[in-house]
Amino acid sequence: MEKIAPSGVFLDRPDLEPVRSILRSARRASGLTQKRLADITGRSMKAISDFEKGKTDPPASMVLELIMAVGLSVRIEARQRQYGPDPGDEREVDDGL
Repeated sequence: MEKIAPSGVFLDRPDLEPVRSILRSARRASGLTQKRLADITGRSMKAISDFEKGKTDPPASMVLELIMAVGLSVRIEARQRQYGPDPGDEREVDDGL
């Protein structure tokens, strides 16, 4: 589902494939099964499996829980975007945020 920015421009959903891949690798490297990760986080094994397979894009809170449960940390970087006159015409602006 696309979200509309206040200016009326459609925002793309983030590409979670790199996160899926890193999470899956870290889970396996730590010796955790999807079942054990589900037990640790209180999430269902199906939810974890579906996320790892790219079938669902869960809420950020779940992604953060899974990342922390496998021993990884998270760094969030925010950058301001400026939009051009056409949808999808955008560029990042480095203004020190």
